[in-house]
Amino acid sequence: MLFTTRSLVAEFFHDRLRMPSSGDLRGALYVREEFRHTPMQMDSIGVGLAYNNFNGRTCAIHIVVQDKRCLTRQVVREAFDYPFIQCGLTAIITSIDSKNEESIELARRVGFREVYRVREGGTDGDLLVMEMRHDECRWIKRSQ
Repeated sequence: MLFTTRSLVAEFFHDRLRMPSSGDLRGALYVREEFRHTPMQMDSIGVGLAYNNFNGRTCAIHIVVQDKRCLTRQVVREAFDYPFIQCGLTAIITSIDSKNEESIELARRVGFREVYRVREGGTDGDLLVMEMRHDECRWIKRSQ
């Protein structure tokens, strides 16, 4: 199940990443099946996706995975469909602390590539800036 209420997305990402809310914050929260008919709680969210810093050609993406079972191919497709198909962007960017090996592995597995490294720019190590380009994204359907 998917929730897209902006206030819920902002609350979730502030709670999990201490991310400040921004006027252009958009996103989706995927609730685990067993919590589908219960009141929304932060722990019932399996995957959270947030997008911000839109400039007309790019945006930033933020992902929190609380239950790997919820990170399905459909969720990954939807994560890229929104910025590339619905918004028509050319690239999306994410930044990950170099010590967060699990997140780096996930980003690489879905197709992000490192484009820049800010030495000592992360909370615990370097800050990796990773990019996914529309024309390189294997998760979206292309019109013929």
